[in-house]
Amino acid sequence: MEGLDDAAIEAMLQSMVEQRRQNITRCEESARLDFAVQEADEIAILERFLPAKLGPEETSHAVTQAIRETGATSLKDTGRVMASLKSRHNGQMDFKRAKKLVCTLLH
Repeated sequence: MEGLDDAAIEAMLQSMVEQRRQNITRCEESARLDFAVQEADEIAILERFLPAKLGPEETSHAVTQAIRETGATSLKDTGRVMASLKSRHNGQMDFKRAKKLVCTLLH
């Protein structure tokens, strides 16, 4: 029997973290703060098995470098820049935030 590869395990852990973040929102909306705390504790445990996330400065540097390396000059190049970032920083970067930064810098 074959096991899951690292990418599949990472994707599964990311999904589990996202589910718990959604649960925290629901718990807070229904004033079940005890369950929200439990979900946050579980997120902390799951994140120990995931690659470290890049901070804002590291993300900014990576975006700037990807723009320079891909030769991007306008918003139409956003997809190429994002593909470069995803190939280098998959699981390490908040790609929603990165895309906003790419769009801001290329605008």
